[in-house]
Amino acid sequence: MKHLLLIVIFSFFFNAIAAQNTQLINSIEYLQEVSALKDNELYLVKQEHKNGVYSINSPYSLIKIDLLQKDQPPKTVISGIKFGVSALAFKGNELYMSLSDGRFDIKSEIVKIDVTAKTPQFINVVKNVNRPNSLTFFGNELYVLRNPQGNTVISKINVTDTKPVLTDVIELAKNSRDQGRSMVSDGTYVYVSLFRSNRIVKVDIKAATPSITDVLTGIKHPNALAFQGNELYIGFDTDDASDKYERIAKADITTKTVIATDINRGTFREINAIIPHKSGIHILYYDITKKTFKNGVTIDITDTLKGKVAKLDTSVLSTTDYDKIGTNFKLYPNPSREFIQISNIKKPLDYILYKIDGSVVKNGTISEDEKITTQMLSSGIYFIKLENSNVFRFIKN
Repeated sequence: MKHLLLIVIFSFFFNAIAAQNTQLINSIEYLQEVSALKDNELYLVKQEHKNGVYSINSPYSLIKIDLLQKDQPPKTVISGIKFGVSALAFKGNELYMSLSDGRFDIKSEIVKIDVTAKTPQFINVVKNVNRPNSLTFFGNELYVLRNPQGNTVISKINVTDTKPVLTDVIELAKNSRDQGRSMVSDGTYVYVSLFRSNRIVKVDIKAATPSITDVLTGIKHPNALAFQGNELYIGFDTDDASDKYERIAKADITTKTVIATDINRGTFREINAIIPHKSGIHILYYDITKKTFKNGVTIDITDTLKGKVAKLDTSVLSTTDYDKIGTNFKLYPNPSREFIQISNIKKPLDYILYKIDGSVVKNGTISEDEKITTQMLSSGIYFIKLENSNVFRFIKN
């Protein structure tokens, strides 16, 4: 019975999680950085061009794509938007948008449209919003993350009011130019990514005197945030200055100590949005193209005119890894109390250490005769995967 239990656990682990990869859903030229999801449809903004000619004064279009359909041409919802759109948020069938005034968003306007209408029309909600950057709903209140004059402020609008008024809730940073990039809600708190101070904070906005609490620190330039259940997904820069790719991590915000664990790195150059969906986590990002200089040097650059939406398989190992359990390599001691070691390593190998549920505990590089400390691990079953696809199961006592 004991052996059967181990087999069931082992089989469940490898069949419940699949190899990490991306599936391109759509590629759209002149795609902007904003998005909002309603059911299976992802609403996006693209800049229009005439006969391939792009101009800074070109109008914008609100479009939508079906995340369950690959390579389908986007459908236009409304076109001829005069200036840029800096944020989107849904409440029922109504899509709220912040429209730039064309002067660095100093006097932006928040409007709404009914996306189910045959011919959607803009309805004004509130005018003269200074530099809105992100929108999120909390009941009937629309919260607006703003960055006016080097400050970072959360304001709100009650959208059920006859004449909605923008009122400030809390100032997150003053005269620091610590830009608030993204704001999301889990139904209890509002979470904000502060780009320059490398942290994610939460605010109990329903408190009589709202206060700021650090959730994660040391997250380099957090840009995109999204919730799926209790898990907060984060897009942020790598710590390696030579690595121009960004990382995606997730963190369970219900745990006593919130820890972000990587689920992707080395795939996306510039992440604009993370979109959780029942079919998988989707990423809105810009493409990477090669540029060759006169001296013959070729480098990868971010092409901000080529936007893409891809589905990211966030699991960590594949069922085929079951057949790649190491034979030449040996892991010991097993069970482990203080460390593990792998024999017959001839050159340094990258490794990832997983819990039984597939979440990443740590990663690094292991060399011959090097030990991996396990003292900090709680008791249970773990897996370690080497870059050559060898996978080992071990027990931490």
